Amino acid sequence: MKLTEKFSKILSLYDAFLNGKLSPEISRLHWLNEQLPIAAASVWLKVKTGIILEEVDYTIVHKIQHEWSKETENVFNEAADIYTSNLAIYYITLSEVKNEYQLFELQKEITEIRDFIFAHMIRQGSLISSLKKKIPAVDLVFSVLPFGLFAPEDLVMVSGIQEVVSSQSESLSVSETALLGIYYTEKYDFGKADMYLSMAATILNDDECILLSLLETYLRQKKESISANAFIHKPLGNGNVYDTLPYERAPHYPTAGGTCKFNVQVNSQTVEKVFMKLDGIAERIPCLLVDEALHIYQAVVELPEEYVEGSYSFIAIGEEIETSVDYELTIKEQVIVRKVDFIGSTSHENIYQAVTNHQTIFLNLQKTKLQMSLNKPAIKSNKLNEQCLIIDSTGAITTNDGQVIVTFFEDMLEIQELIGKGIFSISLKFFDDAEIYYGFGERYNAINQFGTIIDCFVYNQYRDQGTRTYMPMPYYFTDKGYGLSIVTDYYTRFDLQHSNKGIVELTVETEPTDFIFEIDLLHGSMKEMIQQYIQSTGQPRMVPSWVFGPWMSSNNWDRDSVVREQIKLTNEHGIPSTVIVLEQWSDETTYYMFNDAQYSLLDPGKSHSYDQMTFPEWGRWPDPKGLIEHCHENGLKFILWQIPIGKYLNQQKHPLKDQDEKFMIEQGYVVKNSDGTPYRIPENWFTDSLLLDFTNKAAKKWWFEKRQYLIELGVDGFKTDGGEMVYGADVQFSDGSNGRKMRNNYPKEYIKSYYEFAQQNQGITFSRAGYTGAQTYPAHWAGDERSTFDAFKRQLIAGINSGLSGVIFWGWDLGGFNGDIPTAELFMRSASMAAFCPIMQYHAESKGEFNQDRTPWNIADRTNTPEVIDVYRFFANTRMNLLPYIYDQSQKAVNNCLPLMRALKIDYPSEAFDNCYDQFMFGESLLIAPVIREGEQSRFIQFPEGTWTDFWTHQVVEGGQTIEVHAKADQIPVFIKQNSIILLNLGNSGIIGEQIGNNIKRYTRPKLIVTAKDDFKEIIEDHLGNSIHVTVDKAEKSVMYDSNLEIEIEFIDL
Repeated sequence: MKLTEKFSKILSLYDAFLNGKLSPEISRLHWLNEQLPIAAASVWLKVKTGIILEEVDYTIVHKIQHEWSKETENVFNEAADIYTSNLAIYYITLSEVKNEYQLFELQKEITEIRDFIFAHMIRQGSLISSLKKKIPAVDLVFSVLPFGLFAPEDLVMVSGIQEVVSSQSESLSVSETALLGIYYTEKYDFGKADMYLSMAATILNDDECILLSLLETYLRQKKESISANAFIHKPLGNGNVYDTLPYERAPHYPTAGGTCKFNVQVNSQTVEKVFMKLDGIAERIPCLLVDEALHIYQAVVELPEEYVEGSYSFIAIGEEIETSVDYELTIKEQVIVRKVDFIGSTSHENIYQAVTNHQTIFLNLQKTKLQMSLNKPAIKSNKLNEQCLIIDSTGAITTNDGQVIVTFFEDMLEIQELIGKGIFSISLKFFDDAEIYYGFGERYNAINQFGTIIDCFVYNQYRDQGTRTYMPMPYYFTDKGYGLSIVTDYYTRFDLQHSNKGIVELTVETEPTDFIFEIDLLHGSMKEMIQQYIQSTGQPRMVPSWVFGPWMSSNNWDRDSVVREQIKLTNEHGIPSTVIVLEQWSDETTYYMFNDAQYSLLDPGKSHSYDQMTFPEWGRWPDPKGLIEHCHENGLKFILWQIPIGKYLNQQKHPLKDQDEKFMIEQGYVVKNSDGTPYRIPENWFTDSLLLDFTNKAAKKWWFEKRQYLIELGVDGFKTDGGEMVYGADVQFSDGSNGRKMRNNYPKEYIKSYYEFAQQNQGITFSRAGYTGAQTYPAHWAGDERSTFDAFKRQLIAGINSGLSGVIFWGWDLGGFNGDIPTAELFMRSASMAAFCPIMQYHAESKGEFNQDRTPWNIADRTNTPEVIDVYRFFANTRMNLLPYIYDQSQKAVNNCLPLMRALKIDYPSEAFDNCYDQFMFGESLLIAPVIREGEQSRFIQFPEGTWTDFWTHQVVEGGQTIEVHAKADQIPVFIKQNSIILLNLGNSGIIGEQIGNNIKRYTRPKLIVTAKDDFKEIIEDHLGNSIHVTVDKAEKSVMYDSNLEIEIEFIDL
């Protein structure tokens, strides 16, 4: 394959421009009569290089508008077809002209091109090269660079390129090879980029191949953005504990007498040998080539026992001698503490000390807290304060009544000190015979973490999360009456009898310049320890009643007409919903302007009002205000998606975004690197994008002023996605925090800011990431997962763990989010389970070859299972029936600091529910036992003690036994606890699951279901503000209540 001559000319002129040479030849490109992709690219080049467009150029633009969908040759002069690469050229040309000359009317065709691609140019999850070929090909790369319709990490692009690479022959042309190199350059995969560069250079001696030259330019500039010389070496990597860089140091902080590996990527094309110079060791330590594809060289050094500090650099010898910058080498010293001494007390703590080689650490034990610091408290007495915790002679921490909480191992403390800087981390070891470890935030692997190693590092693990999580918490409690919560934002690690049976080890990273951390010690029953944890980390906030109805959402709903159609279908099918979430509403650039909105640029410090925008009839959102009103008129609250970034646009321009970005940087509103330069996300989602600094009050004010018009339009909340975006220990924030601290704390600052902003409309946030105290800014969902039964199980585990960790208002994408749609069986099973979760929501990812919506009508159509609609309707109606109960139980959960969705072990600690993940309590009264295995029509249910009543049939079951219960795909086992009152709002038929509608402001037919084994009383706080006092007399079979409501009563005598 070889580029056409004139397209090669365009890229040649562009390559020169990227290298600082603006040719006057560009202005003379008048190629109206060329093939449309060539003509379009000539206009694109003029805009990119700042050349004023002429009449002939506008004629080409007009031609693109009217002929973009016609078959034509591509830039390789292949047979006429509709090519994705051609569409990308048209798309970006129109976009550049629109943005540069404020020709907003071009957006109509820009949108049409994008829609066409998603409708016709995707097969089996991959982008295809052309309609006739129907397979991916290497020319897809043009739609990433230089014509940035897609980002390199877009899933359809990733899948397409993977197919290309896996099927590539040995006879790739130089152009094809160079294109693959360009793709991997933009992905920051320099190893593969270099490999393809070498391959392209050796395929044939073709000095005229402009793509090879363009690859060299892109690759050089990308590498220079990381390092100004031939060496790429990040001693501490990106701070990603799960995925290291090939050019970081290992270990990050070596010990004297230990071995250290120094890895460096050398990008010099003529390198013959690489050496490392290390102060006090050697002038030239040989570096061996350990990864030829990535150009990784490694020096392995045995550090002397007496080594304490130094610096090092790298030297590459080839045609020239190149030397890197100097890097600091900090040595870590390990100190074992086997004894602490009591030195006195104050009115609120007992004080112990541990003396190390360099300093003294003070352990201050209060009533429920262990604090460690380097600051010696002012001692008031040399006697023990008997009101506080003590460390006895056996190393046990005990309460004032002698109750042992934990007992230290003989190597009680292990201190990792960075010589000359301070304490980097500290580990505590203690004996433990516990068999249950609950907590640790939202975890997908298991309920009980006994025998595992768990760490706390906020992380975006796309699918298959395992022990990794978006929402970790350094906290747990056990079956032995103790638990603990580490009060820190830094990285923590828990070895829960994994390495040594009977020994638990906690490792806490600290700030060397300000060593201090605390552990809140919990004790009592499991329920009491959850309460203690929640109370110490922040009072939960209640959510509005509309949160408890069914939610509807899809990433595919990208325009007014689609949203109105989905609302129409919801109503036509008689399916209630109270919330609609829109993700694809914004311009995908500023994330605060509606797509296709037209406006004039203002001073960047000012913000647009709604009246300063216009919305064309042909646009995707011709009337945002009217749409929000339409949603509200249909009983739907309106939530919009957000992300805390300034987006990188693959070298494309966008006037408003570019202006905002310049202003953010100038004003210091973004997170910074240690040298004060703007921090750009170095890996994973939204690579190269800026990150807003939410610790900067001025930055927050500016950010939310841009979004204030959304509040004024009536937006009810924000889906605050992401937040797992802080990489690197030395990243700097306005409040003085660094990246090591803000890795875990950033989601809290981000979500808190949005939550407070949304309170103007009594709104909520719906967040993926979180950390300690997440319950103070509700609500959360479980992140991205597949549509499989195994993922269903994992989401259920995540929900129960979230509750155990204090997150009361949690939901998930029922039936899964990623990939092809769920089977009808999985969707129905998921819908039934979600009806009994704190939040019930369906959601789907972006457009593909087929409609991926998880709407019941799409699932029914795609699976040819029409009964799916009836089943979903039944459980959505059931959800609305239960709304008074859910609201009351939610209020109790908030007031009592307990989960709404809770593990059975919490309410039944003496029973064998240690590892139970497929049964849970929903509130205080409902036992939920979903069927989570594919193809099964029944399951065994382990009933706790007491008497249980089938929610659907009212059949009575005695507890303390395991019974097989049958449940077809449209059913879920649910049982009511004895001495319970379930307040329902039924429809006119008076039957659970039949039509009720989505009105949450009134009752249709209120009903109390009462299961009575004894006399009891209960106060119900419903969603309408009623406080209903209920008295149940077992002997008289009577139920008395004080309310103006006329409530139907069903008395079940046990």
